[in-house]
Amino acid sequence: MRYALVTGAAGGLGIELVKQNLAEGFYVFALETDISDELRCMEAENKMLRVYRCDISSGASVNRTVKKIENVAGRLDRVFNNAGIHRFKDWVPLEKTELDFVKTMVDINAAGALRVVQAAWNLLGKGTVLVYISSEAASIGGCTAEAAYAYHMSKAAMNMGARIADNTLRKRGVRTLCVHPGRMKTVKMGSADSEIEASEAAEGIMKLLRQPDALPEEAVFLDYKGTRYCW
Repeated sequence: MRYALVTGAAGGLGIELVKQNLAEGFYVFALETDISDELRCMEAENKMLRVYRCDISSGASVNRTVKKIENVAGRLDRVFNNAGIHRFKDWVPLEKTELDFVKTMVDINAAGALRVVQAAWNLLGKGTVLVYISSEAASIGGCTAEAAYAYHMSKAAMNMGARIADNTLRKRGVRTLCVHPGRMKTVKMGSADSEIEASEAAEGIMKLLRQPDALPEEAVFLDYKGTRYCW
């Protein structure tokens, strides 16, 4: 049996990753703070799916959830750190930025992903692939932005956390991908310049994972099509 964990699984990219992992024969653990009706219906119809309410901003919540997962699975083959937050109101220049919200964004988008990895540490081993759903906004070397400080900083912090963890995990044969999923047409993330459906982004990410032994040994930052990004 192969096992996948998906956070932020209730809709958008998350639920598409759940669907596509199920289609590939994976037993899927779907984590979400606000579980959607669609996700509950999927669980009722599929014995290969377990849905858990989990708040990645809380270490206690994440630890409790992973303990439940450990009762089912002895390892995880794929972990998708997809959960995160984004606010359109933050796309303003520095003089209008609500800087007190930066710590909230970093806590959820960056530390939240690491809480999942930390709790699942003993389930990660040779052949496991960690996927952090990052963003082109995380690129420091390629940054041209003049707004959205909190989001850019939180995704850059996520990437740094992923790289530090990878310095240890790759010695155990774990592969790490920080992936920009494209500009998706989703309720939470969609904007005027959105280009692709969440299903297309998920399909691209899944394609990257089908040959885990061919993935770089060190953490890599790329988009859903496999194009590398500057850290």
